[in-house]
Amino acid sequence: MIKHNDLVRFVCEVCFSELTADYPLSPYSVSIDRRIIDQVVPADKKPAFQAGYFLGKKEGDGRTYTIRITDYLECASSQQGSVRYFEGADVKRIRKKRLQEHLSLVGLYRTSPSGSPDFNALDHKMVDDLLMEVIYVVIGGHHEGSIAIRDKQHQTDAFGLVIV
Repeated sequence: MIKHNDLVRFVCEVCFSELTADYPLSPYSVSIDRRIIDQVVPADKKPAFQAGYFLGKKEGDGRTYTIRITDYLECASSQQGSVRYFEGADVKRIRKKRLQEHLSLVGLYRTSPSGSPDFNALDHKMVDDLLMEVIYVVIGGHHEGSIAIRDKQHQTDAFGLVIV
């Protein structure tokens, strides 16, 4: 395993040094604070259904970028069994965070009680209907392999994920 800056990458050193042409680095990366993952999906429990917003900063140009997620807000409606993103109460909370902490809305998320980070038909429709450039994240568990990310232009295999 390669260790750098307290990050663990899931590739052996030989593969990384000799086979980099076969394993290109992703031009789009997402960095999530471990504290957020611990709160959204506790390590010792199966995830319950939850949905909400990721806040942070997007750095880079159009060809490559990094999204740093540093905070989250749960949807006001997610405790009711169905999710309605961008209701009035949610918009007020997002705006308040933006003004007070200078964080931008960078993504939407939902958890997967089955533990599988697969996008279903509703997830794909949600991404296709988004009017803004944000990521959509399905969280099935507590580690990188159980989290899937996509946006309107890119599929899940285009994104690299690091939990810091």
